[in-house]
Amino acid sequence: MRSPMAVLVGIALTTACGSSTSGPTTRTVIDTVIVADTITGDSTLEGFLGHVGVHYNIGPVSTGEGIFLGDADAGANGLSYHAFVGFDLPARVDTGTIQHAVLALTQCAVFGSPFSKLGSVIVDHVDFGATPDTSLYYSTPLAADIGTLSADSTLGTKQLDVAASVANDVTNGRTHSEYRLRFSLLDDNLDGVSDYVYFYTTQTACTPQANALPSLIVTRQRIDTTL
Repeated sequence: MRSPMAVLVGIALTTACGSSTSGPTTRTVIDTVIVADTITGDSTLEGFLGHVGVHYNIGPVSTGEGIFLGDADAGANGLSYHAFVGFDLPARVDTGTIQHAVLALTQCAVFGSPFSKLGSVIVDHVDFGATPDTSLYYSTPLAADIGTLSADSTLGTKQLDVAASVANDVTNGRTHSEYRLRFSLLDDNLDGVSDYVYFYTTQTACTPQANALPSLIVTRQRIDTTL
């Protein structure tokens, strides 16, 4: 615990005659605490979408399916996917206290050679509200390509700093923080071979892994005071 310190704050003082004067009073800062909130993804705000508005999965991911992105050229040449995730923002998270925010997803399966053919998995900051729809594949993001989530086929947890995006959501009164995943170079390469990557969700084609659910880890500052 840090040593207590005193700060002065202005308050209004009411005299016996009813008039008011202003003056400082002393508030003691008992401690400054750094708190990490791990917010698990909302299953109604995760899924994947095919190109040209084809509705493959929006909302809770069906049993046996995860969120994935890349192409399915082996099934239909030119068929490609974007994925998306969303998180409910608790009221206690505000711009004045946010220190860091990290998007954490577990890459749990890779098919074909998506990273050599399509590029890296990048993230767009989006706002689709409480109900994602088929426009999400092509919709204009709040901020495009805010960073690279995954650059190779190594399985495991992938993380991206999204502090600026979370702060933007809070500042603009959004109750969710939402993201779209896509490949950086191409959505598909029309080669007749499927190349895509899976990320773990509550119901997924990947082998379940400990602590693998989509997470938004927000580190914030809490200041405890007393008069």
